[in-house]
Amino acid sequence: MSAATYRQIICDEPGKLRPAAVLAKLLPLSHDTAIAIASARHPAILATQYLVDAAAFSVKSAEGGRRDRSHNAIRCL
Repeated sequence: MSAATYRQIICDEPGKLRPAAVLAKLLPLSHDTAIAIASARHPAILATQYLVDAAAFSVKSAEGGRRDRSHNAIRCL
């Protein structure tokens, strides 16, 4: 932003202006790295992974309940 543009928008003289930081430093170095970071940190992906884990736990719990009942039925015979 030039000093004239700053003055026009802010209505005050600029102090010591300096160029903006280079954003490239903040970006992942490769596409694969970007995908890995997104997979590990994106809230929607994390939430879906927790839902999958919860569903798997529910299935295992239901299977465990069935085994207990069938085991008890055999024991009663």
